[in-house]
Amino acid sequence: QAEDGMLAAGYEGRDPPLVALHTHAEMLDSVNYSRQPTSDYERDVVHECLAFLSSQTEFDTRGQHLLLRCLQSNEPHERQAFFNEVRGCRRRRQTPWERTPAAAVLCEKDEFTLFEHRALLAAMSRRLSARGLSPLQAFHAFNVSRSGLMACSELYSALRWLDMRATVPQVHEAMRRLDSDADGLLSCDDFVAGCALAESPPASSFQGAVSPVQDLVIPLQRIPELHRGVLKAPARPLSVEELQHFAIAIRPASGFVRVARLSLPGVSP
Repeated sequence: QAEDGMLAAGYEGRDPPLVALHTHAEMLDSVNYSRQPTSDYERDVVHECLAFLSSQTEFDTRGQHLLLRCLQSNEPHERQAFFNEVRGCRRRRQTPWERTPAAAVLCEKDEFTLFEHRALLAAMSRRLSARGLSPLQAFHAFNVSRSGLMACSELYSALRWLDMRATVPQVHEAMRRLDSDADGLLSCDDFVAGCALAESPPASSFQGAVSPVQDLVIPLQRIPELHRGVLKAPARPLSVEELQHFAIAIRPASGFVRVARLSLPGVSP
């Protein structure tokens, strides 16, 4: 480098590069811009690309779209192979990226599939706000089975109740994207996190709901479920050696405590 901090080799009076790959005496490659101030878009693109090359896994929504715009000419499996090989050379914790924001950059073919998914979530969030429902209230209202886990039919029925003409494939794709443990069912945390991906309406918009949540009736419309196709380990009988590890004690009951008294109609107690 020269005394002014600029690279002495490879310039020949040109503008300094924004990004340069060099040895101590030779310029190998560079990205040059004019001396005119760069736009925010150009700086953001370079920042996100460098973060990707640095094997970062945390990207915001804008960063995901900028990276997909740059990487859409590469197939997802090629991006994953490159990312894993580069990250494998780094001395840092190799945490799985599948459940991080980097998954959208590595798995999506282009940014338009993300647009469709986020447009669906944004439309749902706006309609919930218009009805005075927070994401937490909406989940409990839409969970008709009261199981604490939302199935595809419940999400589809909820979108129909919100006057959204979502198709069955769109619902299935939304379930796959929001489902954190890939069991075909949405937990309350999954649903609330999905609503957080859209633009969050102000808290005041959730005050004064049209009707209490417990009074809402969401007609259930059945569609094919995803959780039915989840593979489970088949049951197998235990061997004699395995049964020997169990200890069983049997003792007679000393008495009973009545907890309820039931009577059938027309039958005297």
